[in-house]
Amino acid sequence: MTPSPHSLAQYDVTYEDVSVVPGLSLRIARVRDVNALVDAITELDEDERLPYWASLWPSAIALARHLATSGRNTGRVIELGAGLGLPSLAAAKLGFEVLATDYEPDALRFLEENAALNETSVRTELMDMRAPSRAERFTLILASDLLYEARQVVPLSRAVHELLAPGGTLMLSDPQRPHLTTFRHEMSELGFQSTEYPRPEAMVVEFERST
Repeated sequence: MTPSPHSLAQYDVTYEDVSVVPGLSLRIARVRDVNALVDAITELDEDERLPYWASLWPSAIALARHLATSGRNTGRVIELGAGLGLPSLAAAKLGFEVLATDYEPDALRFLEENAALNETSVRTELMDMRAPSRAERFTLILASDLLYEARQVVPLSRAVHELLAPGGTLMLSDPQRPHLTTFRHEMSELGFQSTEYPRPEAMVVEFERST
């Protein structure tokens, strides 16, 4: 499918083909040079909104591959901080009903472009995980490399606690940043147990409520 030129016109865009598993490959539009994008930022607001979303991170690849080999293929999925949306796209291709969320409008523009490129349907929503209030609950929450700052630990754990349906699972991928240990402790305090799945690209940890 030909990308719509107007939606990403302000960016220098390149396209990358990602082999998730045999039989599932996804084409991802991304910013060609993220460092140049950062250098072009002259002012940061109070939230220091650096364009983390603009890279195709190894953790996103790890999460997409883990999901694709997990044996799961049904349920309602939400991805937090989805960025370019690789895990969300993989989930949609596997048969999940997917809502992809991010704090940055441009991230969702890229994500919507990527959904069109891959001829798949993904709902998108602008959402701050620090205030995720909504009635909807999800059987699976996806999150990749969101613990890059210590201040992300509590908001992410609380968002998961609020959004996860009974019996649901959080799949979190992380390059084993220092804050992952703190997050696991925070989740334990909320009644979750965790299981690690090491992958070449990053660690994937599944969290489920203790019974």
